[in-house]
Amino acid sequence: MEAMMSVVDDVLAKLAQAKNADAAAAPDHLVIDSLDQMRLLVLLEERLDVIFDDAGLHPFDLSSRAALAQSVAAMLAASEAVQ
Repeated sequence: MEAMMSVVDDVLAKLAQAKNADAAAAPDHLVIDSLDQMRLLVLLEERLDVIFDDAGLHPFDLSSRAALAQSVAAMLAASEAVQ
């Protein structure tokens, strides 16, 4: 899970930089609208070298960085199970 936290931190830092926001901000302060959701998804796909199945996607849990890391790990596991 530590590795996924690192991925989430890196991706949120890139998203924050693109928005001129504080990199330490909570995920729900960085991902505000559908465009931010897509940016987050693309950044995660690039960082993890995976393509998530859009039909199987569930909303990210943005309540905390740990919750986001858990939801990304679950999506990654689900996408690997399908392949």
